[in-house]
Amino acid sequence: MQNNHVTVIVTGGSDGYGKGIAKILKTAGADVWITGRNEKKLAECASALGVNYFVADVTSGNDWDRLFQTVKYPDVLINNAGAGGKIVPGAMSIRTTSCGSK
Repeated sequence: MQNNHVTVIVTGGSDGYGKGIAKILKTAGADVWITGRNEKKLAECASALGVNYFVADVTSGNDWDRLFQTVKYPDVLINNAGAGGKIVPGAMSIRTTSCGSK
């Protein structure tokens, strides 16, 4: 798979699945940008992978605006970052509804 001249943003790209995705895309020739909140971790990962990084919080509209001012026309956005809280199994009740029900 060749991705030459394809620009990809991977949120949550400094660790876990995001880092792995960024590595594969870089190897395939894409211009990769990773994002996250921890600048030190991003810088270390970006240096190791040979990709670009941008410090951003996916829950911040202002950060998205700044990111898209820097990376003008990304071809692909991989929204890997999580913005949820801690989930404790069994602590939540599940309520289901069907379409059209009140």
